[in-house]
Amino acid sequence: MVEHSTLSRVLVTGANGFIASHVIQQLLLASDGVTGEPLYLVRGTVRDAGSEQKYKALREMVAKLGGTAADRLELVSADLLKEDGWDSAVRGCRYVEHIASPLPLGSPKNPAQVIKAAVSGVEHVFAAAARSDDVERLVMTSSTAALSGGHPSFAHKDESHVFTEEDWTDPDISPPYPASKILAERRAWELWNSLPEEERFELVVINPSVVLGPLIMNNPGASLAVIIEPMKNSVPAYPNVYFDIVDVRDVAKLHILSLTRAGVSGHRFLACSEERASLSLLDGIKLIENRYNPRGFNIKSRALPDFLVRLLAYVSSDVDLLARLLGMRCHYDLSKTVNAFDFEYIPPKESYLAAAESCLEFGAVTQPSTSHVSIGGVLLLGALSCVIAARAWYYATAL
Repeated sequence: MVEHSTLSRVLVTGANGFIASHVIQQLLLASDGVTGEPLYLVRGTVRDAGSEQKYKALREMVAKLGGTAADRLELVSADLLKEDGWDSAVRGCRYVEHIASPLPLGSPKNPAQVIKAAVSGVEHVFAAAARSDDVERLVMTSSTAALSGGHPSFAHKDESHVFTEEDWTDPDISPPYPASKILAERRAWELWNSLPEEERFELVVINPSVVLGPLIMNNPGASLAVIIEPMKNSVPAYPNVYFDIVDVRDVAKLHILSLTRAGVSGHRFLACSEERASLSLLDGIKLIENRYNPRGFNIKSRALPDFLVRLLAYVSSDVDLLARLLGMRCHYDLSKTVNAFDFEYIPPKESYLAAAESCLEFGAVTQPSTSHVSIGGVLLLGALSCVIAARAWYYATAL
């Protein structure tokens, strides 16, 4: 057994998720700039650590890193809705990366359950960290949904508003997932500010936009539906919406930098590759179409009429907010993040293409047979594209 007594242990919640797997990979690859020695041990929380098959892909990804990486990862069981297990999970951890959050597939029948799970997760993790003598800093994943997801500027199609870390969306007019993100983050700050000074660990919050980029194991986040479904040729047309993209590799890098960067505690930081989105969803699909159709795919980058999106909004809660965003681009001020971390983002085009290539590599997509869709089929199947696009925007971060 390798001696690891000098390494800092990091707890990563939701270890099997899209963002968390990248955070784990980067933690295990991090090394001392002088000696080349590894810096971190990683303890990941999952729902059932005893299930070898369920987390086989995660362990295989870590094993491929070589060296002592596999020896420096342990998985433990912990549930967001249960207090049990969190004290032992944080024990001996210098840092905590709280990434886990409930992710409903579509609009849940009981939105309160989604919100309860997100808020309870924060309460359990923060309480355990406060009781621990070991935790020095906690980094939490929130979302741009907590800043802009239900902001009044959306209702008025006001593109002049520049979103900063000072903005908070209104949970009362937000779909369940964005509402869960804002209420969980608000609860995090409430708990942190209420802690006695002697129990208060340092806190940093990262607010990513829609997370794309490559898989490193077969665990596509919800936002990758906008890549996977077009490549399967199941979506023939796309609504006129803009997604604010951030690469999962950049999100993970910000999480790692936030563990030790001086002067960032007590702050939230936007994570978005551009201040104003340069690519619409349709533009992103065209990139993939141009890359993969010469290789035998039959990806269609057709525009879905705005009137159909608005019509679907009357019968689908998934599409309702999306209809309000038709043609609208948010404007984010990214200067705080760029200056604090001396950060340069991966361009959105690279994120789209890297996501597509990795979906092929890990079997999330296989090459489809060509097919022909009638105009009526385009309109009917366009409903599916609305739902996919809406869910990707709602989730913003794929965990």
